[in-house]
Amino acid sequence: MSLLKWIDYLLEKIEELVLALGIISMSVLLLINVFLRTFFSRSIVMAEEVGQILLIAITFIGLSYVARHGRHIRMSVVYDFIGTKYRKVLAIIIPLVTGMTLYYLSYVAFRYMWAIKLSNRVTSSLKIPVHWITVLVVIGLFTSGTQFIRISYLNIRNKGEKDLIGTYH
Repeated sequence: MSLLKWIDYLLEKIEELVLALGIISMSVLLLINVFLRTFFSRSIVMAEEVGQILLIAITFIGLSYVARHGRHIRMSVVYDFIGTKYRKVLAIIIPLVTGMTLYYLSYVAFRYMWAIKLSNRVTSSLKIPVHWITVLVVIGLFTSGTQFIRISYLNIRNKGEKDLIGTYH
């Protein structure tokens, strides 16, 4: 197995672990919190904060995961009506532009994360530095961009239209 394939496999397993643990943890925590509020008029102080952190992790790490497996939302109207001659071109350009946009957004998110780091902001109940949470956004956007660039590269290498990755048929 080449180094890049091994890294890709490792990242996929990490994404799966983060998603599985994040969804299970958020479900359990929020259900326990609802139970406590309903029957004991008490709440877990950190529940909402942890729920927000887990939601950020699930959203942005999940973005990379769905891009890797081609399960993202697609706008296929143009692709459906264009002739077969140009479908390969679109199958290369669309993920390439999407990947470059996600790289730019990861750069913007990194700058935002750095500004938060310099401000020394922490969360209200857990006192976690906020930039630790924002780094999940940066990582998720960057790895998603990488997945879309990978899809574009694979579509360049593939010969026929039926073999295109992340297409609409």
